[in-house]
Amino acid sequence: MASYIQGLDMERFATTIDRNFICSICSNVLEDPVLCQNNHHCFCRGCITKYLENSQRCPTCSDELTVETLAEPQRMVKRMLNELNIRCVYVDRGCQEILQLQHLVSHEATCGFTPAICTNQVCGATLNQRDLFHHESEVCEFRKLKIHSCGEMTKTLTDMEEKIANLEKNMATNVVTMETNMKNIEKSMATNAASAERNAADMEEKLEAVNNEVTGFQEALIDAFIEMKDVLIKMDDKIKENTRKVRNTPSGDRENIIVAGGWGTGSVEMFDWHQRTWSPLQSLPNKRHGATSFLYHNHVTIAGGYCSHPVDGMIRMNVHPNPDLAMHWSNCPVELPPELAGHSSVLYNDHLIVSGGQNGNAASDCIHEVQLVPPCTVKTLSRMPEPRQFHSMERFDDSLLIVGGTTTSRYQDSVSSVVLYDIKKNECKQLSPLPYEVSEMATVRWGNNIVVIGGRDKQGNALDTVIMYNVKSGQHHVVPEMRLMYNNTNPTETSTWTDSNRMKLNAFLDELGLAQKIILIIFAICTIVGNTLVLVATWRERSLHQPNKYFVVCLATADLLVGVTLVPLRVYRHSLDVESQRTMSIHLCRFMVWIDTFALAASIYTLTFISFDRYLKITKPLQYIVRMTTSKSLKIIFFIWLCSTAFATYAATPHSGSQGILETSGNYCHVDTDKATLH
Repeated sequence: MASYIQGLDMERFATTIDRNFICSICSNVLEDPVLCQNNHHCFCRGCITKYLENSQRCPTCSDELTVETLAEPQRMVKRMLNELNIRCVYVDRGCQEILQLQHLVSHEATCGFTPAICTNQVCGATLNQRDLFHHESEVCEFRKLKIHSCGEMTKTLTDMEEKIANLEKNMATNVVTMETNMKNIEKSMATNAASAERNAADMEEKLEAVNNEVTGFQEALIDAFIEMKDVLIKMDDKIKENTRKVRNTPSGDRENIIVAGGWGTGSVEMFDWHQRTWSPLQSLPNKRHGATSFLYHNHVTIAGGYCSHPVDGMIRMNVHPNPDLAMHWSNCPVELPPELAGHSSVLYNDHLIVSGGQNGNAASDCIHEVQLVPPCTVKTLSRMPEPRQFHSMERFDDSLLIVGGTTTSRYQDSVSSVVLYDIKKNECKQLSPLPYEVSEMATVRWGNNIVVIGGRDKQGNALDTVIMYNVKSGQHHVVPEMRLMYNNTNPTETSTWTDSNRMKLNAFLDELGLAQKIILIIFAICTIVGNTLVLVATWRERSLHQPNKYFVVCLATADLLVGVTLVPLRVYRHSLDVESQRTMSIHLCRFMVWIDTFALAASIYTLTFISFDRYLKITKPLQYIVRMTTSKSLKIIFFIWLCSTAFATYAATPHSGSQGILETSGNYCHVDTDKATLH
């Protein structure tokens, strides 16, 4: 049976090892790690290869797995493993080296404490490698000694003296010759150096002013470009947000909605936005209410809830790519800390944070953290000032806002308190309360606000009120009741939005759009004029025709391309109304992404090579003249443009997962679903 290499012993490491770096088969630190294809469980390559000889499933999640489908971990994981500090394997023999894992093999190959056997016959002693030579030549009682006779030694010494005398004569002759050659070389180098210094000084004086001016102008343009880009992005976001408020439309893409369970039912249905129809999915195994749900790794997961009693289990269903009746609910290996119903939960990285809920006959005041990846540990983070159930919780970055609920199973024990829990600081802070006690309400985050919708009051009556609560200021106000919105002829608008307000907002948006276009035009003019001057100065001044100056030409060309093509296209895009922007030609969108990414990538690469060129000229001036030639500069520029073209082409390719360097927020263009779409 073939042997395999297990993980490294944890006791050899100088620091505590994260449990995510432990192989679940050999329980040692990962050696040559590989991943489960679907759920990314990590194993030693040797351990999982041996395990898969008898089973074709992952030992952790039981998904199908073969040696061929094993995936490589990310480079960050390998880097973190390689940076772990480990002791030498020969620590028992006296080696006290502690080094990073990536240097372990090279160290152990040359370690002075490697066991070695004396080569003298009969001896056979085992020593450290560094002590072997001394032992064999000085200490070992079995070493061989050669004794010469006096006559032979005298003859040998005489021969050696004659050879040494001949060598001294030859060396004296060679030294004289070398000194003469060195003097000639020094004179020649001094002459050439003086001439080169004079020429370099003259050229540097002529180019210093131009170089400083170009550098300053380039830095100013880059700073202005970055600053102007931030302003334009903020202005664009403001326009989109104000337009969305006027139309009262959602800001994100429309995705399918799945509704599961409820009081007295276990049915599951899905609403398809494209077809605008409801379709049934596989029903829940048991009727369940008072549970929470979340989407994690393409699975809809339902946690806890009340069947015939509170449960702690989770069930999930795969919704990728398109869920249907063939998809079944399966048990999730993760469980809630206690049996809970009426609790609230949010996702935070790879953890599920659960607050409150009904545990048995009492409400819980705990805030738990459930790890969703193996080993799926559960721990209690903190406790709320009071127990609560049938409350709501929303996440704001690294904080959780917990509102309302009831301290018992009775409505008359409902509360209006609001608690802000800081995840990093692990502390709860009491905020201003709601204007009334409420439980079983719905909430949604809206910017820095949480919207509290409906619910039940202390008498158990259903509410139709809607509250807007600001997290930062703790202030709240009541918006029009839901029945007013439903009775209105246009359900997407409220009665407080008047024609006067619309006219003021439209006028503000027009002024904002005009200012944005003026800024873009000014930026385009400055870019075209400045970079054109650089190109003309370089072409007309013969002294600037040097290898390193071609990089400045390359940089100016890339910036000029932005001013000539990209900025005018952006002005045209901002001249269109919102609907025209959304249905803009997909080919024009891709071309704008291509130009955007190409110009910026070329500028960044060129500035990098300019920095390296300056460093080489300062540190190695004599070698620089020989190494940096015109042909080599042109080859580097060709390589820069080739890489920029490849990068930009990938960014503009449909379904590449990229939106270009400067377009990182939202979809760049939105077209009909039957056309190719940039994602």
